[in-house]
Amino acid sequence: MLPEDFVLFRNVSLTDADTAGQTGVVDEPSVSNNGQRVLVTGNWYASRSLDNGTTWDYLSP
Repeated sequence: MLPEDFVLFRNVSLTDADTAGQTGVVDEPSVSNNGQRVLVTGNWYASRSLDNGTTWDYLSP
């Protein structure tokens, strides 16, 4: 995939409930998706969405 092929489908902010308040000034997020399923991780949390980022659930390790 070339840089000009990148497409941003949705840009959302996670709430404290989505991350169980486990965020900080340094976040270093990562994201992955498979169809409508999205996984977001940060330094201290993981959250998933099963509906293309409309709603989020905190994943407890």
